[in-house]
Amino acid sequence: MRLPSVLAAWLAPFLCLAFALILVAALSYPLARLTGGALGITAILSRGTLLLVFGGLILGARRLGIGWRSAGFSASHTRFFRQIGQGLGLGLLMLGLHVAVIMALDIRVFSEIQAARHPSIPILLLKHVGVALLLATSEELLFRGLTFAILARFVTPAHVIAITSFYYTLPHFLRSRLKPGDNELSWDSGFTVLADAVGKAIAEADFSSFLALFCAGVFLGCVRARTVQGLGYCIGIHAGWVFVIKTCKSFTYDGNAGPFGILVGSYDAIIGYLSAGWISACTLLFLFATRSGTNAR
Repeated sequence: MRLPSVLAAWLAPFLCLAFALILVAALSYPLARLTGGALGITAILSRGTLLLVFGGLILGARRLGIGWRSAGFSASHTRFFRQIGQGLGLGLLMLGLHVAVIMALDIRVFSEIQAARHPSIPILLLKHVGVALLLATSEELLFRGLTFAILARFVTPAHVIAITSFYYTLPHFLRSRLKPGDNELSWDSGFTVLADAVGKAIAEADFSSFLALFCAGVFLGCVRARTVQGLGYCIGIHAGWVFVIKTCKSFTYDGNAGPFGILVGSYDAIIGYLSAGWISACTLLFLFATRSGTNAR
């Protein structure tokens, strides 16, 4: 593997993401005016960038002759949905055990007040399932699907896993606090919000949370690399994690449990060093269990 190819594989996603962010930031003001304020600058930046990146990846995949099966989709719809179901169960188990531990350590504490705010628990849980599946499908198609398949044409699986894990982690910290109103909008509003998001990510970067998300990306990347057309597993596992985190936030609060508080990061007070270690252990177990090679199922 030549060094220029590896460097290009690392830099290409960054350049694509930067181009998309800058272009959408430049167009955010007229788009906000066209929608009559229905979409704020922050929503336009996030959704617009996602759509632009997806469009670019689809065009790139077509140029390289990469179809949906190469992107990880199973040839059978039944098998694909079965993969999602099996992955969902694994994701619930993995992060459910983690949440049980941090609650036992009083890092997260059950709140009757928070629980009472939800008149219908089943409806809330169904909502969490829907959001989790939607988020997991979009992110897994983006990172473990299209990006993974494109990069695999140029670098080794180990590099692909590392690169996709890094760029999967990075956008989680690009969150702006600014929400300009209609009367505050101007042509540079998009760049102002983008600059605030980047500045906030740099100033408030939390290594433990970054590490936890990166380890999660590595686990999902290993699942993708060790399975044939196994993107459904990645979607299910990811959805299970999101569901557990959202449900935990709905019924618990950050207990700041003294010295144990270091085990979780500031990103959501749920993931951190402890989840990074747990998911890393699961990754090693998975690699050991599939050491004979790529699984067909």
